[in-house]
Amino acid sequence: MIDAVIPLQGQIAGRIEQLEGDKAKATSASHRKKLQKEQDDLKKQQTELLTFEEKLKHAADQKISLDLNDGVKVNYAKFGDLLADSRRFAERKRTIEPWMTLNARIMKTDRTKRLL
Repeated sequence: MIDAVIPLQGQIAGRIEQLEGDKAKATSASHRKKLQKEQDDLKKQQTELLTFEEKLKHAADQKISLDLNDGVKVNYAKFGDLLADSRRFAERKRTIEPWMTLNARIMKTDRTKRLL
């Protein structure tokens, strides 16, 4: 899972930087405001992702052993709030852009720039 978190952090940081440049080039206040909102949302997502990564690393360092005979509830509890946070993140997918969509948008923007 950590392998998915690290590239996502780079993608978000790149998009935030790109939005900063786009804001400087924006010709209307409404467009600048829209870009600022997207940038603010991404910064919030970036902060949440950093917190999640820290918790994930901590859980990985503990090398938690799971016993299938204990059942889901007991094993789930061993991870503390790590799983609760990931579930909350998934539930908020309507307000926070999913990373696959973000990645697709970044790739599309990169392709457009190459064509210009």
